[in-house]
Amino acid sequence: MDRVLLVGEAPNATEQRLTRPGLALTGASGRTIARLAGLDWMVYLRRSERVNLLEECPVRWDWDAQLKARLTAMMTRVDGRRVVLCGRNVAAAFGHADAEKFVWFVDRGAMMAVIPHPSGRNHQWNDSAMVARASAFLTDAFKQEDETWHSLDTTDARA
Repeated sequence: MDRVLLVGEAPNATEQRLTRPGLALTGASGRTIARLAGLDWMVYLRRSERVNLLEECPVRWDWDAQLKARLTAMMTRVDGRRVVLCGRNVAAAFGHADAEKFVWFVDRGAMMAVIPHPSGRNHQWNDSAMVARASAFLTDAFKQEDETWHSLDTTDARA
């Protein structure tokens, strides 16, 4: 079974300084996702592939950052994958700014869903109902064996 593909926006300033390039969602945001999914850190790393749309944290999310993110999103291979878009900017880069959170949909031959940005700065995580929904969703997304992936309608949402 393919690993869950987690797509983040960019490394935060601390991750930029402390981690090697290409280690997306391995800092505090990654630990938040692992905790919500009920996974040990090493299990999280084995069961997920993690990418960021941008190599550096933008000073602000301006037109240039949006364009770079959209171009990277277009080049990201997602066919046949379970893809979790982390945050509204990432969802917008994939053309799903208005997608309902924690609901799977089909796009580009992949099952996709949007979760709130996993940063501790995101105030949505202060809502216990949101945390419960995220935990249930991520726990299910990381299940090793889930027959529903094979039975879901694969009609593209934008076709």
